[in-house]
Amino acid sequence: MAAAFMIVVAGMRAAEAILVPLLVAAFLAIISASPVFWLRQKGLPAPLAACLVVLCVLGVGFLFILIVGNSLTDFSKAIPRYQARLTEEIAPMAQWIQGLGFQLNEDLLLKSIDPGASMRLVAKMLSGVGGILTNSFLILLTVIFILFEASSFQQKVQAALGNPKGMISQFQKIIDSVNHYLALKTIVSLGTGVVVAIWVALLGIDFPVIWGLLAFLLNYIPNLGSIIAAVPPVLLGYIQFGVDGHCSWPPGLSSSTWRSGTS
Repeated sequence: MAAAFMIVVAGMRAAEAILVPLLVAAFLAIISASPVFWLRQKGLPAPLAACLVVLCVLGVGFLFILIVGNSLTDFSKAIPRYQARLTEEIAPMAQWIQGLGFQLNEDLLLKSIDPGASMRLVAKMLSGVGGILTNSFLILLTVIFILFEASSFQQKVQAALGNPKGMISQFQKIIDSVNHYLALKTIVSLGTGVVVAIWVALLGIDFPVIWGLLAFLLNYIPNLGSIIAAVPPVLLGYIQFGVDGHCSWPPGLSSSTWRSGTS
């Protein structure tokens, strides 16, 4: 079983380029299925209901691209600068730790800690989001097919299995439970992302939209997602303001130049 699990995981990793868009499409289709069924109950034909929901998904997607696109580009360009600033900030942090009475070798700390690892992790995650957006046509087409099939899925099951009411009712309960969980999780994640973006903006940390997006995406991971999402903005806040809460230097100046000019 362990060997089979490893083979399946390796296969999923190898098929990432195909599997990720399909999973995103399935996720969007599950969320969109409830509005489609609601519109059908109101008397709209299944194709028209699916098209209206897909148009709404398209509108949200375009709005998402407009809001986040520029921030992703600017953040990717700023990553090397943030890495250099964080490397410079390790020295005063090491001195502060030594001032508390702890023995700490600064050279060993610099060799042991990769200060840009967190920033590169965020960049990799956001580039993955960008890759999903590049496959938006495939995702949209898959969502349309799934919604069209979902509208007549129950009738097809009845025709294939001879109207087994017990099986269909159990299957419907599972679908309703999954839809309810994903809808609730999406609402909570969206609220978390909005609150994080507003709070980070009030604190003056750069790219609040990106941190709100990161909180929204990682909130789907139980327990650890929100903790992981908090690390990059806290790290960036330390780079910008230092330990004392004041901005260490303006953009474009190294920390040593800024401190020597203000001392």
